[in-house]
Amino acid sequence: MKKLSAFIILILLFSGLLAAPLSHSTADSEPPELGDWVVDEDTTITGETIIVHGDVIVENGSSLTLDDCVLKIDSGPLGRNGIEVEKGGELYVYDTTITSNGELQYYYFTVYGKLMIDNADISKIFYPGLAVRDTKDVIIKNSKVHDTGPVASGIVFENSTGEIIGNNVYNNYRSVDVEGES
Repeated sequence: MKKLSAFIILILLFSGLLAAPLSHSTADSEPPELGDWVVDEDTTITGETIIVHGDVIVENGSSLTLDDCVLKIDSGPLGRNGIEVEKGGELYVYDTTITSNGELQYYYFTVYGKLMIDNADISKIFYPGLAVRDTKDVIIKNSKVHDTGPVASGIVFENSTGEIIGNNVYNNYRSVDVEGES
């Protein structure tokens, strides 16, 4: 009987160790159940649906990589919550959907740091749109930016430079705005 019990325990231990998770995060900076998700270290999330009931803030010196994810911002109708990449912060978005958590909700999306978006579907951004401000480290390619809030553009470059390549920007007040010394 002892051998059978030991054998069952070994099987359970090894099955747990050998089972690969379907998604993973490579940092302690997991989004909280409520409140702001402050990314203060390099964080990679793969294959997850994430609902944030607050702001997503990528701090100076940190990076957030979303790969094959769905990120939903619970924001309310007036863009109360959103995404902010601080100067010196980095956001990488690959094969990911970013939207609001409700039909009549919109969120803000402001970037002062580095931004790389490839093959993403981004919608429901509040005024002024996906706002890239005072940075030169931006690439947005092969993505959709659509269905922004009232009078919001798809992409707004303010005193910034970067590359916008092969995107589909539609159902917005304007597709792309360039302001200042961009």
